[in-house]
Amino acid sequence: MEKCVITGTFDPFTNGHKYILDTACKLFMKVYVVIFVNPDKTSLFTAAERLERLNALVKDYKNVETDASNGYVKDWCKAHDVNVVLRGVRNCDDYEYEKIMAEYNRKHGNVTTLFVNGVDGTCSHDVRNMIENGEDYGEYVPKSIAETIKNIIGRR
Repeated sequence: MEKCVITGTFDPFTNGHKYILDTACKLFMKVYVVIFVNPDKTSLFTAAERLERLNALVKDYKNVETDASNGYVKDWCKAHDVNVVLRGVRNCDDYEYEKIMAEYNRKHGNVTTLFVNGVDGTCSHDVRNMIENGEDYGEYVPKSIAETIKNIIGRR
């Protein structure tokens, strides 16, 4: 297949997200990883900080580009001529939520959503709590992400 987008808030980008990225790189010639800012979520890191971490992670991937958006997935896809979204599901609750979003994107943007199963069960919310509580989160995020998190926190 030609191209896809992986969407999320990525606050922070976890090993589960990396699994989806690695899967996408095997299936698609071009992969976009796009941070979507969700005004309903309280983020630990700014979109710029998340993009900084993401860029550090993907620098060695030849077929990956990153971006950030305040808009809707369907609109980003239309603007970039992408019609496939990859989303990870850990459990039934994830699937039920993702199914609603997939249907919206299909109806309003002609975007197909593919689900990647077998994703690590640790979510970004859990990792944020570990960071805020000073707990070790290293096993749940890629090494380059852990390093940039420490740098960002050190600058605050």
